[in-house]
Amino acid sequence: MNINPVIKINQRMYEGNESAFITTGENIYLYDSNGKKYIDFCGGIWNVPFGYSNPTINNRITEQLKRLPFCNLISNTADIQHHYAVRLCKLLGSSALLYTCSGSECIEAAIKTCRLYQTIKGSNRRDISAFNLSYHGTSYGAMSVSGVDNQAFNYYYPMVGGIKWISAPRDIENTELWLKAIEEHFRQNADAMAGIIIEPVFGSGGIIPLPYAALKRLEELCRENDILLVADEVSTGFGRTGVPFVFKSYGIDPDLTCLSKGITNGYLPLGVLAFSSRVTGVFAEKHAVLEHFSSQGGNLLAIAAADAVLDLMENYEEFEVSSKGEYFKNILKELLSPYKNVSVRGCGLMLAISFNKEPQTMRFIDILAKIRKRGLLTYHFYNPGYNAGLSFFPPYTSSRMDLQDAAEKVVSILKHCPDIIC
Repeated sequence: MNINPVIKINQRMYEGNESAFITTGENIYLYDSNGKKYIDFCGGIWNVPFGYSNPTINNRITEQLKRLPFCNLISNTADIQHHYAVRLCKLLGSSALLYTCSGSECIEAAIKTCRLYQTIKGSNRRDISAFNLSYHGTSYGAMSVSGVDNQAFNYYYPMVGGIKWISAPRDIENTELWLKAIEEHFRQNADAMAGIIIEPVFGSGGIIPLPYAALKRLEELCRENDILLVADEVSTGFGRTGVPFVFKSYGIDPDLTCLSKGITNGYLPLGVLAFSSRVTGVFAEKHAVLEHFSSQGGNLLAIAAADAVLDLMENYEEFEVSSKGEYFKNILKELLSPYKNVSVRGCGLMLAISFNKEPQTMRFIDILAKIRKRGLLTYHFYNPGYNAGLSFFPPYTSSRMDLQDAAEKVVSILKHCPDIIC
């Protein structure tokens, strides 16, 4: 048996010895070693909003490489590490930030921070709450608060303990049901809760935005009970939903904010856990130290890329993420209007085609392979009992013509899947 030298998630080790490899990329396009061209509407893996080979980012990385490629954050701080922290904190309204290497690591640090916060305040609260449709990463702590990974838990036990679940309502449009689920969860668990981790839009959970009223009530309940509110904006941050940051646009102030993916446009590994002044104030008063560090956290080349992304975000409105998203959504709705078992939802350039029928795994694989053969890369979600479908994260640099082309390619495949959409 030939073992694939590149191990991939959810793939057997002898699978995936590709006949063609991805070799180059330009803007929204990828090219493989056979010369085939793809429109990348996975947006990398949701983390390349400004396209491949972006000159602003490339140049900034090169400049930093020539100046200083690495700085040990235990005993030193580089100028760019300080500069970026000040700049991002100002944008978020945060007090300080911790550099990490990924979104998963941000979640790990957030869990530790929630528990440490309660400890130094003399509380024995330790539980962390999350939604059953949440996805927060694949390291142990992050996976332990990822409801969509629940079926895989048996293979990796024991998981990190003290996790409590909030069940999302089946009727995702019903705000009252969201509020009822949240109120009941806090009624039963608030006395033991150290923190709660929230995606403002469930990504792997099916591209489901939490209603504003639900997010606002979560904030109120956290404040009333001195529970830390953790915003996971790894997927939504840096403009993916049509606003720079969902929580900030709603006027909600999380205690901790997790950022990664689009932070460097996917070019280099970087994550950030941003702290509110409320949390840093308590830590300073209690002389507390957070035990969290990774050697490559705050890598200078990654921060250079991230700083360039902030430059691009200064002209965010010019990318028309919100209006392009509405355009793409409307085209998909129009093309799929004859079919009763399919719907379209999302916000900004974070969208989904959701099937009312749940396809078998092999059927999904077949559909994705056919879409790929047509030169389009997309993603999927599958949450038994809740939803199944295709998700789209087009780069902000996509034109309306690109969006229409992609919509037509997808629907041309789905039209031949009456077992799913009819």
